[in-house]
Amino acid sequence: IVPVIAAFGETTASIFASRFLMFVMMSGILLVTYIIAMREFGKREIGVISLILTSTVVVFYGEAIEVRPDVPQALAGLLSIYFLFAYSENKSRLNLALSAVFLAVSFLFLQKAIALIIAMGFLFLYDLYRRRLSIKDAFFFAAIFILTLLPYYAYLFLSGALDKYFVMNWTLNIYIRQTQGYSKYYLIVEIFRENIITCMLYLLGLVMLLRSGKARQLAILSVLLIVTVLLLYENLWRQYFMFTAPLVGVVAGYALYTVFNSRVSRLIVILFAVYMPLGMMHDFSSVLS
Repeated sequence: IVPVIAAFGETTASIFASRFLMFVMMSGILLVTYIIAMREFGKREIGVISLILTSTVVVFYGEAIEVRPDVPQALAGLLSIYFLFAYSENKSRLNLALSAVFLAVSFLFLQKAIALIIAMGFLFLYDLYRRRLSIKDAFFFAAIFILTLLPYYAYLFLSGALDKYFVMNWTLNIYIRQTQGYSKYYLIVEIFRENIITCMLYLLGLVMLLRSGKARQLAILSVLLIVTVLLLYENLWRQYFMFTAPLVGVVAGYALYTVFNSRVSRLIVILFAVYMPLGMMHDFSSVLS
């Protein structure tokens, strides 16, 4: 936001420019969601359905319209996931390097990206076990990730701000108790209630993908990410699930496309799936209360 304020000053123009910047990044997240669905399933219609379902997940659009670092963090994280899936397909080290760089960029925006790092770490262990990833490439990924972070941490060390960084970004969050935020049970119930059809399609899609072996990485990573978020954080906020919404949308989109044969039936299900979330757009304060 600093460049925006530098360009427009401390005026309302900065607010509008910041909002526009968030809109561009949100659009980027939806575009990458579409591309991931296309890469995984090769069907344009699944890509469009995935985009629609993701865009109407309340925990996604409710946070993406705000000026917050969670939006670029989610975009960089999703790009990391995309390039990781691309690497799995063609074993290109360029894709693996880009995945590591974008994961590091996501972490630099907000350290809560540690949830994605842990989830991808477990996915790496699974791929190592299944011999879909070599130890050499795993170390290559880790090296690129660390090298991308190194300049920032070197700056913090040389400027004497490293201690303050750890206190403000790690120590403080570790010792904050459940005085704010949502209880895990309440938030999960709310998310399910707000997007009940999309959530049901996601669960169905998980079963279908895991049984068929198709897009197994996508299915496993989506579960790992949701579970990691739930286990890692004591204080839960809606923006913590911004990472998960695109993956949920893609899996749900696949299920919808596969189960319903005609475009008319798919359209009807989509309309029902987005009806409640679209209604909440007009009174989002009710979601936050």
